[in-house]
Amino acid sequence: MKSGIYLGKENIEIRDVDIPQAGDNDVLIKNIYSGICGTDVAVFNHGENTGHKITVGGEFGHETISTVVKVGKNVTDFKLGDRVYPYPPSSCSLLLRYSLSSEIHL
Repeated sequence: MKSGIYLGKENIEIRDVDIPQAGDNDVLIKNIYSGICGTDVAVFNHGENTGHKITVGGEFGHETISTVVKVGKNVTDFKLGDRVYPYPPSSCSLLLRYSLSSEIHL
């Protein structure tokens, strides 16, 4: 899959990265659309620690609309084809980890 990798101020590179594997408690989501917001612009223009908590080498971007493409056997709140908005407290990959305690980790 393609991923925007943050390489520092005004430097993002699109790279091919492996598609994450969904485990028994995971949901794999595929990005449909993404947007940018003011904090994306701040990090791009001014560098680390000026917006999102992203570090050099990390995946860049959020504000995505996604669809569920794989569901782990222990997951009950999502099904294939569900459209989801993975709220981004930090930069994330396309693997949304769902725990049975209903806590979501990105």
